[in-house]
Amino acid sequence: MGQSGNLNKVVLASSLALVLSACGTDTPSGGASQTTTATTTTGGTTTVTAGSTAAATAVISRPEAALNDPEDGYYRLKVTVKVEAGNGDYVPDGTPVHLSVIDSIIATGTIDVGDDITASVLTDMGPVDAAGAGVQFDSAKIIRNSAYRFIEEGDMVLAGLRPTYDPSDTGLGLAPEEDKIRFISDAVINNNEVTVSTAYTNTYPSAPYVAGEMDYLIGASLLGSTIVGEVDDGTTVSESSGISYTSSGKASFWFSYPARPETLGLGCDDLDTDSRVSPVGSAKVYLAARVSDTVTVIDDSYCFASLDGGSMEVEPKELDGAGTVNITLFDGSGVRLALWPITSSVTTTGTVSVSVLASDYTNEDGYLRSPITVSGGASGDTAEVTYSNGVGEIAVVNITIP
Repeated sequence: MGQSGNLNKVVLASSLALVLSACGTDTPSGGASQTTTATTTTGGTTTVTAGSTAAATAVISRPEAALNDPEDGYYRLKVTVKVEAGNGDYVPDGTPVHLSVIDSIIATGTIDVGDDITASVLTDMGPVDAAGAGVQFDSAKIIRNSAYRFIEEGDMVLAGLRPTYDPSDTGLGLAPEEDKIRFISDAVINNNEVTVSTAYTNTYPSAPYVAGEMDYLIGASLLGSTIVGEVDDGTTVSESSGISYTSSGKASFWFSYPARPETLGLGCDDLDTDSRVSPVGSAKVYLAARVSDTVTVIDDSYCFASLDGGSMEVEPKELDGAGTVNITLFDGSGVRLALWPITSSVTTTGTVSVSVLASDYTNEDGYLRSPITVSGGASGDTAEVTYSNGVGEIAVVNITIP
């Protein structure tokens, strides 16, 4: 039901790279040259070979321990998009890179027999919500800010979210890059059809994207996450929403999200049981980068991570018999952690018997009430109840029989 002790793995992981290659030499917008020349001399004959520097691959990565707390109520994670040309060189400086984020899934599905993606229309006879319940596009909804949120114009459509080698994996891969990212148009949103603002390049299902293999999701940023690009003009570094420009082949962004008990941990672990969102499982983060029509990459490894170096408080710290201990768990910046597992252990001296629930979770506000039962024992007998959050923080309650 709660977050596991691995919640902060996205902060500690070293650069996770997802590389997707693209064919073609589509020129990204921007005025940079798209060719280089290599000169070779053999037997007195000089040959000049032209090579494309148009973007061919994109990589999303994150520096190790990149979580940042600017103390404005939001945490920020650094995102770097590395872009290379087909010849292995960096793309020209100033190549624009667009980065978007989804943190809420409204509808999802698989293009199976009887379904279809043709031109600007996606047809699915059996879409579902994030919890797996059947829905229709014109009535699919999630709850955000105590209100229903339906599919709207401008919502993102991500296609090809799992690799063919593992159909149970919600990873990335099964769609050509030119068809991975689209946005909802308001032209048609009915029971089983939605339209997108830019036509798909290919038709689905069709070989090699056979029925039952290509999946998609429709979502938006509705939990407060944002993407800001860093733009360096050589004198100052400014910020621009959703866009940055390459320098030495890299474009820099910040992924930010609200740091509150209601949000920290969303999309990290236990997606199917996190009760803070409805439907359960609808809080999931996807970053989608686009360099050109044929160079896109999607990363689902980010989440609303907490800051390392937290603490745990218990009150009271001393008991002379049975009682209830109030536990509060904090991350490294002092934000309470909701739905986090707490374990307990007991050691005693003498004949006193002490029982406490071996494991439980903080509630949606980051608190836990832990009843302790004490029986038997003689004056002077003692017990020690130790609580642990699983990632290094402990707190002790001492019991002495009067």
